[in-house]
Amino acid sequence: MSRTLLVTNDFPPRPGGIQKFVHQLAVRQPAGSVVVYASTWRGAEKFDADQPFEVVRESTGILLPTPRVARRAAELARAHECDTVWFGAAAPLGLLADGLRRRAGVSRVVALTHGHEVGWSRGTTCSGCGPATCGGCGAACRWSCRTPIPRSTRG
Repeated sequence: MSRTLLVTNDFPPRPGGIQKFVHQLAVRQPAGSVVVYASTWRGAEKFDADQPFEVVRESTGILLPTPRVARRAAELARAHECDTVWFGAAAPLGLLADGLRRRAGVSRVVALTHGHEVGWSRGTTCSGCGPATCGGCGAACRWSCRTPIPRSTRG
């Protein structure tokens, strides 16, 4: 069975629409196929105990792509034999993707975008495609973005 490590700051009990969306996607995955690695929030222990999957919390209010978080994500991916990593938001945690491929053997990377990643990418140059062609995938542009965006949708 394919197993997925979900790495996210956007997870209940932290309030918000993105948090609910990511959670609802996670609970709809096959039993035993998801492990969540998330930042902590008030009430997380009780919330996590009621989930149909394991939730591992880092003792911080926000996960950032630091060496410590990269090591912990790789450890979790290896320990749970995850072949897929899923980022609840592409930025900034998507920057961990390449390391998880190399250090943990992850073969598939999925990252959600919710709008703020598009804002972060405007006016920046993404690995050769530049702001006129950036599809809003921020750091992930070098893997997936090569199509120009219509001028009417650019900021």
